[in-house]
Amino acid sequence: MKPSKKLARVFLGSYFIWAFGALLFWLLLIKDGGALPIIIFVLACLDLAGIIVARVMYSKQYKVFFILSVISFFLLNVFVVGGFVTEAIYTSKGIPAVYAWVFASVNLALVALMDYNYIRDLITSYHKNMVAHGLIEEKEEEI
Repeated sequence: MKPSKKLARVFLGSYFIWAFGALLFWLLLIKDGGALPIIIFVLACLDLAGIIVARVMYSKQYKVFFILSVISFFLLNVFVVGGFVTEAIYTSKGIPAVYAWVFASVNLALVALMDYNYIRDLITSYHKNMVAHGLIEEKEEEI
């Protein structure tokens, strides 16, 4: 991921957000039990795999990178917001946890910052990458 340092930082940050955000959602769901925590854990692991594969595909196949990273970051956002909402539900039931509020709030802010930087970098480098990978041709301006 040498062409874009900003995007490399976004992916590095997404690993930390995944470790504290997606897994927080899974840990909060374990309180109630059932099959939902298992499903969420499997989806979270697939999300991490998608983030890693998207990072590898950046220099090899840009279209695969783009599709996979959008899906993976969207799923990561769902997990972080899900963890925040789940803790709000537990607090309204009368069983709050301070650590969960701290992690959920920090992860919500970090995921918003990550999304902003990810979208900004994709917008600025989209055309350049498509031309570099030969998917579109650069048009010359006529004077």
